[in-house]
Amino acid sequence: MTHETSKQQPSPGGVVKHEAAVEQQEVSAGTATRMQVLIGPEDGAPNFAMRRFMMGEGGGMPTHTNTVEHEQYVLRGRAEVGIGDRKHVVAGGDVLYIPAGA
Repeated sequence: MTHETSKQQPSPGGVVKHEAAVEQQEVSAGTATRMQVLIGPEDGAPNFAMRRFMMGEGGGMPTHTNTVEHEQYVLRGRAEVGIGDRKHVVAGGDVLYIPAGA
């Protein structure tokens, strides 16, 4: 399988691309955190987003809430995640469901 490294165009049949083809952005609200929007509106997905966050040593995001539900899959490392009023220590292989408003 080969991967396109050029900008993908929205397609009614879906999109296949490699993470290396997606620009990384610094997350201004975070500390030592970068993000990639792997799948989003530009890919023809108006109701779904897949983002990749990369946090350096001591990195993270401030406490916040989201208006939409979302999931997270931890690839490696460890972090503390707040969901509502509960704190969870997560590590590589853990999956999280975070309801809207949490």
